[in-house]
Amino acid sequence: MLFASLPKEGTSVGNTTLLQKLREAAKQKLDIDLSDDMYWEIRNALVAAGKIAKGRGLGGSAYRVQSANQGRKKPGGKWTRPDFALAAVKSFPYIPGKVLELITFEVKPADDYRIEGVFETAAHSRFSHKSCLLIYAPSGKPDTQDSERVEREYERFGLGL
Repeated sequence: MLFASLPKEGTSVGNTTLLQKLREAAKQKLDIDLSDDMYWEIRNALVAAGKIAKGRGLGGSAYRVQSANQGRKKPGGKWTRPDFALAAVKSFPYIPGKVLELITFEVKPADDYRIEGVFETAAHSRFSHKSCLLIYAPSGKPDTQDSERVEREYERFGLGL
């Protein structure tokens, strides 16, 4: 019931609001008086299972985790999977053997030119040699209120744009 009370699109709901909704639903549907301890036990079990995540706010909040599945394997988090990855094998004349290089790409449409894309790309750089943020902008450079900050941050992180 807690999971079903959270919006499918991932919007967060305050714990106080969730607790109140669940108390009413539990009383109505199951004739159970839901205690604070029961709520926190259920919420924490859903967090541990990766179904929901903790959010901000006075009293905290929770939201549904929005991530792709890899069969039975858990994907590892919100920003762990790039849209594309390129593996390249390099060889150098004065270094014996071959060198493997991994480059990741995060792709966003022009209307999604926000700072979150930079941070998502930066998260990918933890496991790759180079990470790039690709913005699909058929009519030229996208211009949003975040444009200057996006460019500053991608330079600070040493990302490709």
